[in-house]
Amino acid sequence: MAFNFNWSPLTADADFYQRARDLLTTALNKSPKPPIIVDDIFVTEFNLGSVPPDLEILEIGDLAEDRFRGIFKMCYSGDAFLTLKTRVQANPLNTYLCSKPTFTSPQPLAAASGLTIPLQITLSEIKLSAFIIIVFSKQKGLTLVFRNDPLESLKVSSTFDSIQFVRDYLQRTIEGKLRDLMMDELPAIIHRLSLELWCPDQVPKDEFKEDSEPAVNPLATPPLDAVDAKGHLLDPSEISSLSLDGGLETQSLFSQKNLIRLAALATSQRTLSLFTPGIHDVLYRAKGVDPEQTDANIMTPLSTPSLKSHNQNGMVTTYTFSDTSSEIARRVYDEKSRNPAFWNEREETPPPAYESN
Repeated sequence: MAFNFNWSPLTADADFYQRARDLLTTALNKSPKPPIIVDDIFVTEFNLGSVPPDLEILEIGDLAEDRFRGIFKMCYSGDAFLTLKTRVQANPLNTYLCSKPTFTSPQPLAAASGLTIPLQITLSEIKLSAFIIIVFSKQKGLTLVFRNDPLESLKVSSTFDSIQFVRDYLQRTIEGKLRDLMMDELPAIIHRLSLELWCPDQVPKDEFKEDSEPAVNPLATPPLDAVDAKGHLLDPSEISSLSLDGGLETQSLFSQKNLIRLAALATSQRTLSLFTPGIHDVLYRAKGVDPEQTDANIMTPLSTPSLKSHNQNGMVTTYTFSDTSSEIARRVYDEKSRNPAFWNEREETPPPAYESN
């Protein structure tokens, strides 16, 4: 049995590519990302290429004008490519070194603060080989299931190609991420696109909907005494000329994620909870003293009594109970007893002499 496989409509539809990029971006940011990635992953370019995949019919289970079900063997080695953009932490050792004592850390060379670097990754020369099950219905759309891992190989090109170990790390990480994406997320994306094409009335309205709140423009109501990234005061005329679309530097000054983390850090100081939020590049220590209270009003807390053991002749053990507050009271009592004149000025009858053992 032979059939015509028309690949050109997919490669020429701009709306299809835009929708596919949005769905891929949502799928890539759905699962937890590695700690080294400090920003969302954006799909900036996606192209299926001009070479279609090779399909071999293995079994036809159901065939009609409005439905189809079959098993195929698919092989692909075309010119499709995918480009991703994100930001990575270039100095992850800084957080580790700041939280460890100096005598236990290996003291590697590291910067004094975190550094984020933009990263661009291009996936090309993708080779696929898999057995797929295709179920098509004009009422329910297209369902595609991979019976095995389809990814054979791909080429990963990134900003860090000149660094050997970084290139190898990205190659391994992206291959594993792409395998999970094709096995779990790609069938759902294809089914979603088929519903929009053949039966748009069945498309779920809330699926793939972003949970984030609508963006708020901080430049609409700028704060008083606004400063730039270096701490210099900004002129009000300069603030009015700024825009959130002015570039990465302007957007980084008003990052919603950074503002939320700073707000969480400030709010955490108003609670008695022992579990404080974990924020990158921040060491948080709870303090039980009011910051507005002066040092003169702060009283030294009483120490907890302790029990110490002393070995004598290697056989007998003597235990000594020590209470710092009682020791201080005893010393004050002895001092008053040694100076009765000082005591008589304040009280009529001096206290009896204190005999210490």
